[in-house]
Amino acid sequence: MTKDASFKKVVRRHAGETGQRYTEALTDLEDLGARMHHEPVAERLLAHLRDRYGIDPVAATKLSVHKTYVFRIDRNDGSPWVARAFPPAGRVPVLRATPRSWVPGAAGLSRGAPGGR
Repeated sequence: MTKDASFKKVVRRHAGETGQRYTEALTDLEDLGARMHHEPVAERLLAHLRDRYGIDPVAATKLSVHKTYVFRIDRNDGSPWVARAFPPAGRVPVLRATPRSWVPGAAGLSRGAPGGR
């Protein structure tokens, strides 16, 4: 199956779920590729963590070559965190950060941030 065939299935499914015609659903999903293949900027991530959680992060290091949105956050004021920046849904990027002590391997990455949703 080609990439185009997979994408067409996604568009058809979206059209069916929303009651739209194929071309309308395609327009809705135009920037889907860009959102799926995002690479967050480490400095913006650190600024977000400072503003949102009031911590003092000093470095954001990518943890994987393949998952470019998962970072180790080193902090001046505590233990390191693992942060996963989700693709923006057309508005504001969503970020979840987890204290490193909460992360039992990769399974802990899906947990929400302290005080987050």
